[in-house]
Amino acid sequence: MSVWFSSTLGQDLWNPSNRAAEFYLREVRLVEAFIETESGVGDQREDEVTVEPTALAEFVAVAQEQLDHPTMRAQVIGLLAISAVLLARSNVQFRVVDGWEQLAHEAEAMSVRMPR
Repeated sequence: MSVWFSSTLGQDLWNPSNRAAEFYLREVRLVEAFIETESGVGDQREDEVTVEPTALAEFVAVAQEQLDHPTMRAQVIGLLAISAVLLARSNVQFRVVDGWEQLAHEAEAMSVRMPR
């Protein structure tokens, strides 16, 4: 089984396994609470999740700014890379903050491993 992530703009973004989707969603909720910023990633409804790309872009930017410590960066790089792929597939640009250059590389590498 799998979960469909779609943008509010109508694009199919990602179709991970249930476990991968659950893990991503739990990570998103943890970081949302920590940085006190909504992600735009909705709750799972049956086998679907809706993503609001503008809010997700803001979430990625705020996360980079507030989690700018080497150990925190290491902990969230995967989450932000997946989020960056979702943004790219939504045709929404995200800003890479100084010190986070690895994020663009991780997102590019992650993209080929994320089925639509």
